[in-house]
Amino acid sequence: MFEPSGDKGCSFGVDIVKRYIKKSILEKASVGLMVFIFLNGCRPADQSSSSSVSKPSILNGLDINQIDRIVISDRKGGVTLLKNGADWNIGPPVSFPVHIPMLIQFLVQLEEAELEQRVHVSEMDYAYLNLIDPAAAGSAENLDSIRVELFSNSTHLSSRFILGGFDIPDDRNTVMFSGEKGSARRFIRLLNAADDEVFLSKTPLFYAVPSSDLWVIRKFFPSNGIQQIVGLMDGKELWSISRGSAFGKLKITGLPKERKLDIKQVNLFNSFLSGGVFAGIVPQGREAEYMERDEKLELHVVSFDGRRHQVVVGKLIEPIDYRDPSQNLAEGVITFATPQSPEQVGAYAVQMTIDAPDSILQERELIPLFEDRVIILESQDIAPLLQLFPSAEN
Repeated sequence: MFEPSGDKGCSFGVDIVKRYIKKSILEKASVGLMVFIFLNGCRPADQSSSSSVSKPSILNGLDINQIDRIVISDRKGGVTLLKNGADWNIGPPVSFPVHIPMLIQFLVQLEEAELEQRVHVSEMDYAYLNLIDPAAAGSAENLDSIRVELFSNSTHLSSRFILGGFDIPDDRNTVMFSGEKGSARRFIRLLNAADDEVFLSKTPLFYAVPSSDLWVIRKFFPSNGIQQIVGLMDGKELWSISRGSAFGKLKITGLPKERKLDIKQVNLFNSFLSGGVFAGIVPQGREAEYMERDEKLELHVVSFDGRRHQVVVGKLIEPIDYRDPSQNLAEGVITFATPQSPEQVGAYAVQMTIDAPDSILQERELIPLFEDRVIILESQDIAPLLQLFPSAEN
């Protein structure tokens, strides 16, 4: 562990939550994976003259309110967030609204980030500390560093930095009291100056996620519950499940006697349409390749408020850009994250047409799904109903 230098850096002191959120309620995001590494081969910089020298900022002079483009990337790819007026969207090929609560959390962390301690790190140690620029040619395949770029078109200012590994305190009591997440500091390599500088910061910037799947709005409008589900194959109605009330007895027509209907099959799909989230969205322009299958399977859903929704089922796939948490662990790290098996991450591509009133369509946090977009549903949300189709390869 590095001893603190005593220089706490500049404090921005701006209440960004009040700036960005007026009426909506912040959703608390959770991070299931924390990566920590034990450090060596580097030392604190000489802080004897730090009081007379201004410390660099992670924002590099940017006003947090004037940022209109954010690029977050790693060796596997990345995501671009673009601001247009008051709206934020994910750039092509995803082209979908940004999940605003997550963006707010990220901006809050940027505003609060303090570069507390400058450290001397040789380029030979960049790989060990996860400070190699993933955009650099010849980056290692096991590289876990994250590159963040911030831009302001109105001021022509920008900032670039690398998020690296973590410094865990040697004091086990501190770790036990605050937890590893609360007590660790993160290595941040600034790319703004001619000579790269490396700092330790208590702000981990966990919301700097380079996967577009975690930035899309994945929330459905509230549903009043499902009254009827109709299964169709190649345009022909095969079976129907209906009930008179939310807790009424199910009425089933069209199912062969050997096919048993579990109430959980309906409840799972009911729960999904009543505010569930989808696993991802297919990049714009690639919808056709995800919807190819020999037979056309459809689910027509009628809710108790009279709205009708259509679900056309495409291929059984795996979620876009799925990342196994166990592959991101550094040597000597303990994690309580549960790796997912292939059975747990299976998913279907579906084209969903939602019937919703204008009042709901105008609410950005309850974004509709348009007819020309294809989303990814986890198997657990839809597979139980697909099992009711005869001879359909699911």
